[in-house]
Amino acid sequence: MYRIIYYNSQTGYRKFDSDNYDVIADQHMHLKKHGCKIICIVDYNANVILNKCMDFKAHVVAVDRLVN
Repeated sequence: MYRIIYYNSQTGYRKFDSDNYDVIADQHMHLKKHGCKIICIVDYNANVILNKCMDFKAHVVAVDRLVN
């Protein structure tokens, strides 16, 4: 499973899950196009965090609950 963790200025931190990487890739582009900040993508199969934003460390405390 994959999870996109992102920030929307109107709704705050959110997540989007899918087992299909193509769906994740499409949603990633959709979110960016609509002004959301992608914090990271979590790959639970490989147990890694991918595509961390440049200021990822500043968001760690806020998104920790969304990673688990």
